[in-house]
Amino acid sequence: MKLSIWVSPRLRKAYLQLSKSLKSIFAELILLPLPKCITSFLKELINGAPYKCFLKRIEEEKIFYSSKIFNYFYEDVLKACREIKKINPNLELACYKEDEGELSHFRSAVKFSILTFKNASKSKIDLNEWVSVLTENLRKTGEYLRRELKFIEREAEKYEKTLCISGFEGKYYFKHFKNKLPVEIRYFALPYHFTPLETLTTLLTLEKSLNFERAMQLIKFHIDYVREYVLRYIDLDEAYEKWVNAKASWINAWRKNS
Repeated sequence: MKLSIWVSPRLRKAYLQLSKSLKSIFAELILLPLPKCITSFLKELINGAPYKCFLKRIEEEKIFYSSKIFNYFYEDVLKACREIKKINPNLELACYKEDEGELSHFRSAVKFSILTFKNASKSKIDLNEWVSVLTENLRKTGEYLRRELKFIEREAEKYEKTLCISGFEGKYYFKHFKNKLPVEIRYFALPYHFTPLETLTTLLTLEKSLNFERAMQLIKFHIDYVREYVLRYIDLDEAYEKWVNAKASWINAWRKNS
């Protein structure tokens, strides 16, 4: 039994890289970071159902707050899985995210959006509001993470070779499993520069006492990122790349020397 964890930032280019690598690996089970409730739709897709029909089912069930965003990130990966299934008919796919986690993610996104636009129009930032929303989000994420770990372990034990696709929570999966079973981890789209909100979330997770000035600075950076980049460009990848080019000089230096 072996578990491979592939970690991807939330960028389309990262999922495109990952989908290309999928075609060159062998796995008996692929675990996808999607709500469990779409597993049956997913099985129909990889067994030959048209992709447009799959998307229509997703829209009808109102599983995601935006089917366009879902498609933006996952189209390449899902189509790659369907191609692999043709070559390896015994391949199994399953989704491991908790269904209520998607709703929780949506609610958190709405709260962050409200705070962002409210504070963008004011000169004063209420740090307590931000910390409250972030802390609640982390608490719920932690609950779902524990359930995901149990599900992944239970499924991986049934197969000789399992591939788990994840976001950056994959590093916690790896840490949890490394003393339990043979596991490896691989990262895509590196180097990656964390967005201000991702950095603030990490600080809240790791530090016992939050540095007030650093937190305020990151919130201001986040508001600037949304206002000056996310809202101005066609898609999230373009916004992120423009922001990185302007704000992350270390990545530009790395690219020149690589």
